[in-house]
Amino acid sequence: MKYLTALSLIGAVYATKAYAECWSERLGYPCCKSSTEVFFEDSDGQWSVENDDWCGIQKDNNCWSKALGYPCCTSTNDVIYKDNDGEWGIENDDWCGITKSNPIETKTTIIKTTTSKAPTSTYNPNVPPKPALTNLDSIKDPAANCDISDSIKGDSLAKAAPFRMGVGLNGSDKSTSTVLSKKMRQLIAYQFNSVTYSNLMKAEHILDKSASQANANKGNDMPVLKFDTIIDGLEFCKENNIKMRGHTLVWHVQTPEWFFRTNFSDSGSYVNAQKMEKRMESYIKQMLEFVQYYYPGVVDVWDVVNEAVEIEGGSYDSSTGWNTRTKYNGSANPWYATMGPDYVFKAFRFARKYADKNVKLIYNDYNTFMSQKTNAIYNLVKKLKSENLIDGVGLQSYLNADWPNRNDYKNAMQRFASLGVEIQATELTIKTDGSSNKFNNQAKHYQEVFKIYKDLKKSGVNITSVTVFGLQDGYLFYSNDSTDTRLWDHNLKKKPVYYSIMNALKKIRTFNPFSSNDSIFDIEDYINHYVYMFFLGGTLTLNELHFNKGEQRQLNELHFKGSSESPVPKIVDLTEFLTSAITIIKNSFEILFDRYSKIPNLTKSVDVVLIRHNDNTRSSSISTKGESHLSSSINDEPVRV
Repeated sequence: MKYLTALSLIGAVYATKAYAECWSERLGYPCCKSSTEVFFEDSDGQWSVENDDWCGIQKDNNCWSKALGYPCCTSTNDVIYKDNDGEWGIENDDWCGITKSNPIETKTTIIKTTTSKAPTSTYNPNVPPKPALTNLDSIKDPAANCDISDSIKGDSLAKAAPFRMGVGLNGSDKSTSTVLSKKMRQLIAYQFNSVTYSNLMKAEHILDKSASQANANKGNDMPVLKFDTIIDGLEFCKENNIKMRGHTLVWHVQTPEWFFRTNFSDSGSYVNAQKMEKRMESYIKQMLEFVQYYYPGVVDVWDVVNEAVEIEGGSYDSSTGWNTRTKYNGSANPWYATMGPDYVFKAFRFARKYADKNVKLIYNDYNTFMSQKTNAIYNLVKKLKSENLIDGVGLQSYLNADWPNRNDYKNAMQRFASLGVEIQATELTIKTDGSSNKFNNQAKHYQEVFKIYKDLKKSGVNITSVTVFGLQDGYLFYSNDSTDTRLWDHNLKKKPVYYSIMNALKKIRTFNPFSSNDSIFDIEDYINHYVYMFFLGGTLTLNELHFNKGEQRQLNELHFKGSSESPVPKIVDLTEFLTSAITIIKNSFEILFDRYSKIPNLTKSVDVVLIRHNDNTRSSSISTKGESHLSSSINDEPVRV
């Protein structure tokens, strides 16, 4: 049963005006030109068949409620509710609009017909109509003048990563949502294959207060949900084959207090545990049914419960064995206050009950690497796992330049993985150190963390998703945003951190000279091995042999003068190798310079010289003397790198 307020109904009227001429076009079907016979009816309207396909029957202008997604009443004039739109009755356990004239019954004829597709194969009257999508042409894109050409070609984080690569969709309300920018959409669609709403999917944006209160006034204590803040993101994901992480179902923050109180009133007392349990179930059921009905397969992972573990003294219940949060910043955890420590398990049980079978259920928390919290979360997950209620642990991963110790972070992931669950980094954010070289330093920290993910993945830890929790520094939808933790800058240009992550992720397919089988090797490990040797003295030379008429080039030799020679695999993709190698070499030298900065007379510049020869042989030499430059023997003009 849906109960809508005047405000939400009026909003729906405005949203649907764009489709007034032919309501079915927004669903991908034309309106009927001649047929008026009703073959099928759902919450969108009445359907007929023309040219062996569905068409929408033009809505009767006398039925005002159809523009809001509800039919007019055909058998009742009893007024149950009245608002600015008109008078409402109920038929078939759903709202209908009462017309001023006597209602006219519509005869529906059901016949068998062959059609190419059906508008809705499994109509569910309990799922509310989809809110209208935002017309992006009516939105002023704050990123309209940004040049993103280098971000929508070439390297892609999604293609390079051995796990899903996600990004946060920011926005404090619908008007500032990332998906309202065409440029940001384009960039995300190329670089990522997963997204997470950082705010707009949380209960404070989904719960409809006045409609829930109207429910309560009629004796129905269940909440009403609205989905206008997430519909554009869901549609974007569907159109671009991108997955969305559902974030989050149960959290003590950004869930309004009135949701826990009598009659959904701010001044009401807390409801009892039995009533709150029913409200929780209703909320989870409605949320999952809406998403799975209209966008099956798009949201295939949910952060079911967020931050239920606490280690601050006086703010948790230790009797559960996993430090159940009782307070947050001195205020009561309303879930614990109304339902007790079992609220976490009940949330997961309801989520498992209503989630599609392929949907993964996650427990998500911050500071998961602190030993006391690691142990508590481990105990919670172990109990949830025993009931088959959980599929993974989400580590939010808010990190500083020097905190936490990266081994603690790595060990926490390994500990949770030992329970046989997936590991997801859900809100990765690494702060800058405030120095004049903060972005280069930040890049090193991100590269180090992604190296950990990659190494753990190689070792068998089931890391399935890594999400950076926003697209850009100085978010363009905000007038004054000082964020500096993202991968793109204020103008949507790649920051050093982007390249460092890409270098950490990239792998080259090679021919192993000692085996007939192809193998994968890690550029960074490979290059760093030689850079460390080279740092002790010598010259690094990469010899590339060209084959005639465009045959595949291969890197055949890598020699160290002044050090022992090592066998080298033959590189198939030479261009990718050289590009990555030069970048990694430079990064490696920066790390070495920092580490050995006290060595007297240490030079802090690197020469990368590309020399072309007329005999179709090219060599790249690197030395630790002179300015950093790229030069060619063809024109002898150095180019800065």
